Amino acid sequence: MIGGPNRSQLLRDRRLEPGPRECVALVMMPSFVPYVTMDTVGYWFGLADPKHKVLDHTQALRLSRTVQTLKKCGPGVTDAACYRDGEFERMLRRVEQLEARLPGQTARFQVPVLNTLGGFEMFSNGTTDLAPELYGWYGAPGVSAKTTTTLFLVGDHFSPLHTKVIVGNKPAGNPKMLSRQVIQVEVPADAVQLGGTHVTAHLATPYGVTRDLLIPMVGATPPAAPAPTEGFALKADTVTVGYCKARVTGAEGKFLLGVTAPPAGAKVVITWDDALGVAPKMAQVRLRFEYNKCPFEVVIPDPLTEKDGAYTVDRTALKLVTERVAMTLNQFGLFTDATNPFAGELPGTVIVSPIDPGRDPDRPTPVHLPV
Repeated sequence: MIGGPNRSQLLRDRRLEPGPRECVALVMMPSFVPYVTMDTVGYWFGLADPKHKVLDHTQALRLSRTVQTLKKCGPGVTDAACYRDGEFERMLRRVEQLEARLPGQTARFQVPVLNTLGGFEMFSNGTTDLAPELYGWYGAPGVSAKTTTTLFLVGDHFSPLHTKVIVGNKPAGNPKMLSRQVIQVEVPADAVQLGGTHVTAHLATPYGVTRDLLIPMVGATPPAAPAPTEGFALKADTVTVGYCKARVTGAEGKFLLGVTAPPAGAKVVITWDDALGVAPKMAQVRLRFEYNKCPFEVVIPDPLTEKDGAYTVDRTALKLVTERVAMTLNQFGLFTDATNPFAGELPGTVIVSPIDPGRDPDRPTPVHLPV
């Protein structure tokens, strides 16, 4: 207990004399203590003469003995029926009231344990549930992209002394804590936008940081549409051609690769996407492959002519490409069924070089040639 003399009494008398006391209780204890037992002692004195105590320890003990005698001898009363119903019970309760008024008292209190709030409560046995949360906002339909916006952020577990707010990667100006669930902030106009339509709000306390709260932008300029792409694309990225196995005398189970005529209608169509809508009149096409980490190229000798914004590798050119691919692969040696490069897909890249001056050079496009 921390006590001190009455300040007004000191100012009036200029001397330390017994008188009314101002008492402040300061209690600190571990959070695992479930109960607190307090022994208190009080005295009465007249307001006109505070130095004279009406009740001291000797008188208090005498009254305590009297009260205890009444409590112990009360059940032995035999003439309770001579009085009104309930009169005897009321007298026994009156004895209990007198006991509660005696100066010396012992009280046992349960220590309040609360781990869902922080800052105001004295007792807390954990901080796992103290992290702040953001639920929403009020005050405006969103954040203005032209002027400062005042918002009320609503959540829970805000700290009255250590709360920071960031909206759109900018510290919120003039934060005002209205309660542990509401805080007023000012969002600057230059807040960083998310996709040009929203900003994110975060609130942090010593116990953690909230998740993203998306707030829409009001009056934001929509992002500019992406510029049209310019380049080549394949209408179909898979072309099927035929081949055959050329058996080699004296090499059982081994063969070289041969080709057959592509099926009727086989072709590769390369389209041109241009921001101006004008495709080069002619283009040189070559195909790049890789086998056993060794790259090689096959060039279509004749340039392709543009027609309706597309270049077509016809059946004849496709057969020529297949023959040159097989010829190049045969240089790696004889093949077996396990090492046959045509057994599955042979990935490749189509490289188109516009012949018109001023156009971008090679534009590689992946293509697969399963056989």
